[in-house]
Amino acid sequence: MRFTEGLAMKLGCFPSGWLSRLLAAVLAIAWCAPCLAQPRLLTAQVESSSQSSRTHGPIAVVWRLRSESTGLLRGSLAATVFDGTDVVMRVTTDELALATGEQSYRMILPAIDSSHGGGGAAYGGVRVVLRFVGPDLKTDLGDFPLRISDQWERTMAVAVCDPWQSQISNELRDFIASLRLETYCSSNKDQSVSVIPCHYRPKDLGTEPLSYCAFNVLLLAREGLAELREDQLDAITDWVNGGGSLCVVPDTAPLQREHLGFLNRLAGADNGLEPLIPDAAGRLSLAGAAPRLAAYGLGRVALLTGTRDKPVDSSEDLRRTVAFLWRMRHDMFGGFVSSGVWELPVVPADANAANQGPWDRNYFKQLRLERNRTLVPSPMQSADQLLE
Repeated sequence: MRFTEGLAMKLGCFPSGWLSRLLAAVLAIAWCAPCLAQPRLLTAQVESSSQSSRTHGPIAVVWRLRSESTGLLRGSLAATVFDGTDVVMRVTTDELALATGEQSYRMILPAIDSSHGGGGAAYGGVRVVLRFVGPDLKTDLGDFPLRISDQWERTMAVAVCDPWQSQISNELRDFIASLRLETYCSSNKDQSVSVIPCHYRPKDLGTEPLSYCAFNVLLLAREGLAELREDQLDAITDWVNGGGSLCVVPDTAPLQREHLGFLNRLAGADNGLEPLIPDAAGRLSLAGAAPRLAAYGLGRVALLTGTRDKPVDSSEDLRRTVAFLWRMRHDMFGGFVSSGVWELPVVPADANAANQGPWDRNYFKQLRLERNRTLVPSPMQSADQLLE
């Protein structure tokens, strides 16, 4: 210190003490530079396209974890879920062993009824604070919003199993869009129901039936079926048996023994239907046949005979498949298949009267705030008049 001050005074360049403070700052920065440049050992991102938000259903979240450690990182993921400022749940995984590089982890959260919901598919103030807790590393991984349906809305989820993710064809994208019930509604004023597609790579689908309860419908198309393991197929079978709806488009993908057994069990010989017999390469030849719609246990299976880019040949077959998978009410089924429109009943003029008619059972009551600051019931159409 005295040396630097003396040098500065002799040089006459700097006031006393200035150079010593400058050199101290430079040395401090040089000492901290390696720490600042060192990357975080573990980072996390949520696969937003995979997040389900089925009303009153469990929430499926896929985490993308990236480790920069040179060895295994052992520890658990600890998730704290907030609704606004309130803690609504804490979830801790079993111990994980994370190797260097990127890997995924699928987490199933219990259903959440948010009191801070926004309109439509808004995030509604629900978020997850994620931490990694291990013997050698404890670190915050981030604060992530969760997509939760509004309390006035019925949200349903279609899980699409595909290895292509954002590279899917326009035709398949159109077919996925055709599974969205709200697109068939005759009134643009009814926003009480929405269907959200969730995309999963085959390796990210679960091996236990409970994980599929986050969805209403599961779509397996071509490689989305062919790349599934046997334990995943068994879990899907149990889920369908318990009430799930499955849509399968085998196309010309070569199938293994377990995949053919899976299809015959749900929509073939084992279910009292015509057996599905592949060619020598393991491909099914279904071109030109009508969609095969079958009940399995409490669930439903639609085996479509077209290609991945054009699963069904006619608009009527498409609407029949949509109505079947979504369990459309019998009194709505025929009209929907022929017209492709979900017709809403006319609301009587005395909709808010004290003595309401039978139509009242087909509407969801929303409390809205009038200008006079009083709460009055206002009818809002819901999916109850369309689905079983």
